[in-house]
Amino acid sequence: MVRAGFRVVFDSLAVTIDVPSPSDATELDRKIRTLTGNYQLIAWMPSVLIPWKNRIWWQFISHKVLRLLTPFAAASVLIGVVLMSGGWAGLIVLLAALGLTVSVVARPGEAPGAPGRGFRGTLRSGLALFAALMMAALNAARGRWDVWTDPVRPHLVDTHRS
Repeated sequence: MVRAGFRVVFDSLAVTIDVPSPSDATELDRKIRTLTGNYQLIAWMPSVLIPWKNRIWWQFISHKVLRLLTPFAAASVLIGVVLMSGGWAGLIVLLAALGLTVSVVARPGEAPGAPGRGFRGTLRSGLALFAALMMAALNAARGRWDVWTDPVRPHLVDTHRS
């Protein structure tokens, strides 16, 4: 729409329906699909990265591109911490990070689709986003754009107002 010369604005009367994912796996698939789509857009239309060719360049960079760089930035920080702390200390930091990841992801006795709550739920969501970002980067590196399958959706309620 923007490339066609139209303005995109917020309308407080607009209605949207976002159906929650029924499970963690479904939500992860959704995130991988949408993030792979960001890479696909850049691959198929690289002009979106050129400020004078993209009227909403800063919004695109700040909302889409920087998000895609998150795993690389986090890996750089982790590697830097390991290298700066030296031999055994670096190994301990790495093992602690791995242990934290496993303890947050593996929740014994809890239903697979149960929503995360509190600090642990926030960490799980963050790790899921991190995993989705890495999978999307792998999809892009392989040129695998066929992740666009229709997700299972519950029946939507008619939202027309009288």
